Parts: sequence; structure tokens; C-alpha cells
Amino acid sequence: MTISSSNLLQQVTNELSEELSLVESYISELLEECSEEMKPLIHHRKKISGKSVRAMLVLLIAKGYGNVTRDHIRVASYVEMIHAATLIHDDLLDEALERRRLSCFHVEWGAHAAVLFGDWIYATAFEDATKMQDQMASKVLSGATKRVCQGEISQNLSRYNLEISPEEYFYQIDGKTAALFEAAAYLGAYYSSAEKPDSESFKNFGLLAGRAFQIADDLLDIIGDADSAGKTLRRDLSSGKLTLPVILFLQSLPSGELNVFKEAFLKGESVLESDLKEKYPKEFSLAISSTKKIVSDLIEDAQKALLLLPKKEYADFLSEIVCFLGVRDY
Repeated sequence: MTISSSNLLQQVTNELSEELSLVESYISELLEECSEEMKPLIHHRKKISGKSVRAMLVLLIAKGYGNVTRDHIRVASYVEMIHAATLIHDDLLDEALERRRLSCFHVEWGAHAAVLFGDWIYATAFEDATKMQDQMASKVLSGATKRVCQGEISQNLSRYNLEISPEEYFYQIDGKTAALFEAAAYLGAYYSSAEKPDSESFKNFGLLAGRAFQIADDLLDIIGDADSAGKTLRRDLSSGKLTLPVILFLQSLPSGELNVFKEAFLKGESVLESDLKEKYPKEFSLAISSTKKIVSDLIEDAQKALLLLPKKEYADFLSEIVCFLGVRDY
């Protein structure tokens, strides 16, 4: 791709600079209530934090309906905290070494500390959410986190299952990734007093945007550059995790070649994307192009909900966000 995803996002970041600063301040306020021993982990979280895309969904929908309230700031903070906790756990499960060119938590402080720190961030977010006058955030975010765990468990239990279908894959990513995007978009509309059908439309918007993001991320793991991505790549296939491009690749193989692949894969022989590209160039290319088309279609479908926003300039910003989610600098 020739479009830089970072350039797509910069204008949105500038537009939300004040609100994102309030979100980070609120997160820091909540997390500062910790022991001295935990302070280095708190500081590392701030250094390793990303672009706050999920918070952006909340804030842009809020601005699109009128204005950002304190409820929006709190909800945006919670989704970022939950996301941070999932990344800490994910990196440990995936045995990743780096994220955003910094050491993962389990590399710095060990697996036990990483797991418990992630749990503590979850608990801190949920505890504060219960203090909101309206309990919708608690209900939606607890449900989303439950789905995140279900998706991760399903993916973990299906490792090395070469019979996994695209439908099963979508079930997994709808939980582990899209559920939090879905919750962020829904709550952004809900706390803007949007009509229920509109809130549901934005819920679907978040789901589709989250799907696009995860599929693009899975593509990145296969064909991306680790230096550009700023994180460990080539972990999915080597750890037995079947993602959409690999599933589509397997479906395109002739039965004889598929059996050869399965035998090697299940024996634990190393299978890299370079091997697939070299041995099966036609099937590999088709799987990659088909996956990119699915991402493009998801982006297009997600953007339909943006017609609901009264302030159209924020619909444009949200459109840029969705494009960012589906664009990677491969």
C-alpha cells in the first residue's frame, strides 16, 4: 500500500488533542493509586501506549452529536485501560518480545507480574465505572471484556486446527478485538443521548471497524515488516494460530498439496510466509488479495453508519479512523 496509516491519523489526533489529553490525565489519575513497587510498570504503560484509537471513536462520535462530556472522557479512559490490559496479556500469550519498539511487560518484569498487572488495570477501570451515575458503561464494558476472553480462549483452543472455517475465525475476532471497538462506538452514541436505533447502528459500525482492524493486523503479521510495525511479527503461523489469510490459502490448495502442508505443519516443522510464497505463489497471492478485499468491504460497510452524525465534519474524521484501521504499511 502507498498510503501511510500514520498520515491518515495525524489530522484526527490534532483535532482531539485536548480531549485525548483529558483521557490520559484521567487514566493516570486512576492508575496512580498504586504501591511504589508498581510505579515503574505504570510509567511503562504510558510509554508503550498507542494511538488511543478506541478512545477516538468515543470522542469523535460525541463531537459529531454535539459535545464531549465528562461521561465520554471516563468511558474513553475505560476502553483504553481495558485495551492496555488485553495487550499485556496478549503479548505474554504470543511470546512477543517488543511492542512499539519497547520491551513487553513480561520481558521486563516476568509473566506473573504481567498477568497480575493486566488484571489490576481491568479491575481499576471497572471499579471506577461502577461509580458513574448511569451503569450502562459497566454493563457494556463488562460484556465486551467477557467476549474478549471468550474470543482469546477459542483461538487458543483451536491452535493447529487446520479445519477452522472463516466463520469460526470471525467469531474469534469479533470477541477478542471487535467487541471493544463495538462497545466504544455504542457508548459514544449512548452518552450523546442518541436514539436507540442510531446507537445500535454505531455499535455495528464499531464491530465492522474492529473486524477490519484485526484482519489487517493478521495480514501485517504475515507480509509486514517488523521494523516498520514496531512489534514482533511472524508469530501467528509459527504458534499454530490460523488467521484469515492462512485459512483462505488452505482453502485454495489442491487436496494433494493440502495434505503435504498439513503433515509438515502438524509435525511441527517450521512454516514461514516466505515458504508459502515460494512454494505456492499463485495460492498465496490469491489469499492475500482476497483478504485485502474483505478488509476493504468491511470499511465500506462500516462507513455507512456515519451518515447519522449531525456534524458531518466528524463523520469525515471517523471515516479516516476506519481507513486507518484497515490500512497497514506492508
